[in-house]
Amino acid sequence: MHLFSLNTGCITLIPTTVIGIRLLYGSQDPTEIVGTTIFATCCGMLVAILADRVLRGMYRNRW
Repeated sequence: MHLFSLNTGCITLIPTTVIGIRLLYGSQDPTEIVGTTIFATCCGMLVAILADRVLRGMYRNRW
């Protein structure tokens, strides 16, 4: 279950597609989004793990 929640947590270490699009349209610094993307990935991963723990605890007590 953990792997599934991390997979749907949008693990993106380096957003190459967005960097390529920014480079294509002439951005002065196309890699400036890497830091915020890593932060957003960490937040999504944390929420996925917390939701897994909460839901696992709720359903374990029901049975």
